Amino acid sequence: MDLAELESLIATIRAGSFSGAARELGIPKSTVANRVNEMEARLGTRLIERTTRQIRPTAEGSMLFSRGERLLLEARELEQALHEQSGTPRGTLRVSVPVLFEQTFMGKIAAAYLARYPKMVIEVVAEDRRVDIVGEGFDCAIRVGALDDSSAMARVFAHSQNIVVASASLVDRIGRPKSPADFTNWPTLWFGRDAPGNKNWEMTEAGRPILLAVKPRAYLGSLHAVRAAVLDGLGAALLPDFFVSDDLKAGRVVSIASEWQCPPVPLSIVFPAHKQSSPRLRGFIELVMGWFHSRELVSGQH
Repeated sequence: MDLAELESLIATIRAGSFSGAARELGIPKSTVANRVNEMEARLGTRLIERTTRQIRPTAEGSMLFSRGERLLLEARELEQALHEQSGTPRGTLRVSVPVLFEQTFMGKIAAAYLARYPKMVIEVVAEDRRVDIVGEGFDCAIRVGALDDSSAMARVFAHSQNIVVASASLVDRIGRPKSPADFTNWPTLWFGRDAPGNKNWEMTEAGRPILLAVKPRAYLGSLHAVRAAVLDGLGAALLPDFFVSDDLKAGRVVSIASEWQCPPVPLSIVFPAHKQSSPRLRGFIELVMGWFHSRELVSGQH
């Protein structure tokens, strides 16, 4: 099967037009149309239905589309693997990460990775959803929290812990809470799009689960917005320790509930089993493991 023809067919079906496929592939519209026509002629069947408004796949075209995307992905992976056998990793590493992880870490991680592997390109896609790594063409994904049962492999590279923080100025003004009950009357902030009302922070005390009952005065949909409100003295919030580590060191915020703990949350790199031998992926995993370990976000289990 001609991979260039298949690529043009898939792009045409995905875009719904030859012109859209041409923009996606960066080639002339006539080239796309000719490739699809040649493929149809060689296979002796219609693959797309052409109308004045759009292009739709036939049953045969739909079958090629659904199975051809995976075929193209495997062909590209094979080509990259052959390049990598000759020495330094080259090609593209595609990584899915949560938005906050990208904003906090990925700039420096990407810089370190490309300094080590100058022939590589790294594409970071930041979304707060769990992508289909294989189906969406990723080499790996960063996951926060418990992992779903799957055939994918995973390496835990660090742990994060949510902590209750407030601005130093607010604590100076109203004092520290001395018991879980004190939080009922403490000004607090809530991350998420929940309906306003009484909420609970799930914590542990001496290994036993407890709830800190809070009555948030503000509900914010971004952790950056929550942190900014904390720094302005609006209230206390539950935030990831890595996100406020610089604020803690500088004394801008203080931990006000160290007696009550949130369970550690694992940070993992998840990747398909068939990619574990890829030099470009192995290099990325080794770099991330070492990068976090050197910054005392401890790799592995506590």
